[in-house]
Formats: sequence, C-alpha cells, structure tokens
Amino acid sequence: MGNKAQDSKRLTKMIVIIIAIVIIAFIGKTYYVPKSKKKLVNATGSTSKYKYEITVAIDSFPGYAILRSDEMKKNLASSGILLKFIDDGGNYNERIGKLKKRSVDLAVFTIDANIKASSKLGEFPGSMIMIIDESNGADAIVAYKNALPDIKSLNSPDAKLCFTPDSPSETLARIPVAHFALPKLSKKWWKHGDGAQKIYKLLKKTSSSEKTAFVIWEPYVLKALENPAVHILFDSSRTRGYIVDVLMANRKFLSEKPELISNIVSAYFSSLYYYTHKKNGMVDLVMKDAAAGGEPLTKSQAKTIVKKIRWKNTLENYAHFGILTNTLGLQHIEDMIRNITDVLIKTDALSDDPVDGNYSSLFYDSILKELHEKDFHPGKLSNQFGLQTSDNEKISNDLDLKELNESEWNELSIVGELKIEPIYFGRGNARISMQSKYEMNNLVMVLNSFPHYYLRLYGNTRKVGDAQANKKLSLDRANSAMEFLVNKGINKNRIKAERKNPNSRLKGASAQSVIFQFLQKGY
Repeated sequence: MGNKAQDSKRLTKMIVIIIAIVIIAFIGKTYYVPKSKKKLVNATGSTSKYKYEITVAIDSFPGYAILRSDEMKKNLASSGILLKFIDDGGNYNERIGKLKKRSVDLAVFTIDANIKASSKLGEFPGSMIMIIDESNGADAIVAYKNALPDIKSLNSPDAKLCFTPDSPSETLARIPVAHFALPKLSKKWWKHGDGAQKIYKLLKKTSSSEKTAFVIWEPYVLKALENPAVHILFDSSRTRGYIVDVLMANRKFLSEKPELISNIVSAYFSSLYYYTHKKNGMVDLVMKDAAAGGEPLTKSQAKTIVKKIRWKNTLENYAHFGILTNTLGLQHIEDMIRNITDVLIKTDALSDDPVDGNYSSLFYDSILKELHEKDFHPGKLSNQFGLQTSDNEKISNDLDLKELNESEWNELSIVGELKIEPIYFGRGNARISMQSKYEMNNLVMVLNSFPHYYLRLYGNTRKVGDAQANKKLSLDRANSAMEFLVNKGINKNRIKAERKNPNSRLKGASAQSVIFQFLQKGY
C-alpha cells in the first residue's frame, strides 16, 4: 500500500511539472518571444514618418477619388498623417455604427444617408466638416419611353420605382414623389433592388410596357441608355442640394484633434486643386482609382463620370457653409439638410424630424472658418504643385436660365405639376393671404433645389360673375404669385404667368389657387 501511495504522489508531481512546463512554454511563446522579437525589430528599425494613422470609412464611389489619391497621400505625409481606408461597400448603417464606436475617425456619407442611418441609430455621432461633391447626373431614374414618357406619367396606381434601400438612389426616387402632384400613385410605390448592377439587369428583363422606373448610378446609367427605348425620367443634374457627399468626423475626435482634421481638409482642397488644374487630371485620376478598386473604366466612361460629379472646391465650401457672402446661388448646408429631411418625412422614410429643426447641430463650420481667416487658398500654393498657374478657384454657377420667347416656351416639355397646398387670395382680388405666404416661402426653397426647371403659373377663378373680370383676376393672381417668387430671389427668366379659363367645376379653395407646373428642355 505504501509503495502505491508513493507512486501516485510521484505521478501527480510529474503531471504538475509537465503542466507547469507547458504553461511556461506557452507564456514564453505568446509573450516573451514576440516581445523579444519586437524589441529586436525596434532596435534595428526606424521611427515611422507618420505620427497619426486616421481611419476613414468609405466605399468605391468615384467621387471619393481625391481622398484616395497619391497627391492626397503626399500632402498629408508632410503633416505626419496617414489615412487608412475601410471599404464597407456602401453599408451606411454599419458605417454610422463604426463612427459611433470610434472604430473609425472619419467617414464619408451622403447627407440623406447620414440622416437616415443616424435616425435609425438613435443619435448623430458624427458632424459634417466639409462637402466633397454633389451628384450632377451620376444618379438617374430611367424607364422605358413607351411605359413612362415623363414624371407625370407616374401618376398611376400601377407605377413603381425600383431602388436600392439606404442609398442615395432611394433619396433620388423620393424627390419627385415628395414634390410632384401624383395623387394616383400607390401608397406602396416602391420596389427594392440590390445595387445598380442588379437593378440594371432587372431593367433589361422588364417588359417595355411595364410602368416601372429604375433608379441606378454610373456607369449603369450609360449602359441603360445604350437601349434607344430607354430614357431618363429624372436625374440628379436637375436638382441641387439633395445628393451631396460630405466628410464627417466622430464628434469626440473632432473636439480632441481639430488641428489634424484641419490638416486633412486643407490637404484635400490642395489635392483637388492639383487634379482639376492638371491637364486630364481628374479623368486620369478617376480611371486609376476605378482600376485600383477592381472596376476599370474606359477613358470615355471616365470623362462622362467626371462631368456628372461636381467636386466642391475651397471657395464653394466657404459658400455652402455661409462663410462667403457672395455665394452665386449656392445653398447653405443648413438648407440642404432641411430640404432633405422634408423629403424623407413627406415620403414616410422618417416619421418625424429627428433633430426637431436643429439642423445646425449636424455640421461644424469652425474648421473652414479658421482656414478662411488664415486666407487659405490652394491657388496661392500652386508653384509647390508644379503647376504653371496661380489662378484662384471659382464658384461654379450654371443655374441661370436664359430668357425665352413665346415660341421657346411652347417647345418646353411638361415635367409635372408641383405638389403644394392651395394658395389663398383675398375674395375677388390678387392679394396672397398671410397663411399662404408661408407656403410660398416653402416653394422658394423647392425652386432653389430645382434650378434647371422653368416654371409656368396658372391663375384660377370660378366661373361665376363677369367673365372678363374673372379672366383678368386669374392672370392677376398668377402675376402676384410670380412677383412674390421674384422678390424672394427666383430668376424672372424662368417664370411665366398665365391664366386658366374660369371653370364652373372649381369650388372653394381650389378656385382661389395657382397651379405651379415645371417645364424643361430635353435631356
């Protein structure tokens, strides 16, 4: 018995020793050896020239090519900053979550995507610090001509719009639904797709008689238009301030490291200046960026895409953030946020305003204000870029529509009738009521967002009383509405006031209103 007990003790002791050796070996392998190797590497290496590695959530959209460019890397290297990009394939809900957790410091968003994703999250963890670009036709609603010849043809219970949820294409689809009178459109007017490529394939499979519009983006807009039976119903070139990309910063990072963000913003503007002033600079950059992302473009495709994206330069950012007084009609970012929120609410994408009108809480203008106070402009640094120019940038202004004669007005095609509450006038006169002036002010905001449309106003009266007096009153009411809009800054060239013949079927408020109709030149 004694020997057995001793053998058992020896066995137990050996097992303990073996376990101890295994533990020591494991600790050595996982801690001491790597630490020793790291120490050796550090002893025989050098200090990185980059003091700061800043993470950016992004996707492959060509509008972000400047951020990923060689010039941007070079400009940031002088400040010891390295940007690390995390491509989430356009998953905005994932992106806003990373920004909240600060697993990324910066993120790119369209304004609408930020509003929707942050609302879903229940908070706004990021602040907009600069505008990157604005879509200028890179996003479009296309359809078969026979089925849907124009926007007003969407006014049917059979009509549908197919878009990718939680993307800028969703917002583009919602814009005409929010602003055009489409009372017969079904309450469930949408169909969901999964990206431009798949929606484009769905378009090709769809009958040319089906009343479905498809919301896609480049290069699939170009591919869709290769079919002569397909046309553009509406695209982002007809609007301003809706499909806008911004750079956002985690709020804590912004409060802790504003100087780093200032360096990134100034490096971005300098890089943009370099490529826009270099011959074929933007086209070559977009081609290189697309190839690096695994979706190569031809030179022709790259040229088209460059035309369909408005990159926002230094002066335009100063204007959008209200730092310049002469903005040449560029919208303030606060108005953009307000208008986008309005569209999302009107089309039930949001149940209510998530910031209760406090739109200024969503952007931070101090970075740009400080650059402006320092008189920062990349044109002054052009010699450092190897450019033979010292030209300052300009604020792009293609918004003014030329004055038309009667024949040219008649050649315009009708886009649709605007959705607006009835405009009330005093009984028997053309004075706009106080309650309707609020609605007219809202209309001014809408018109500023659709700068490429002409506007025809029809004045209405009932078919009672003196016929000639009613005709005059109809025109007077249209002219009164036009005068109000012009006094609020709407270009008179784009407005034409006319009268409707008095109508016995008009009753009450409808007789006291004005019809607002958008018109356009062909795409």
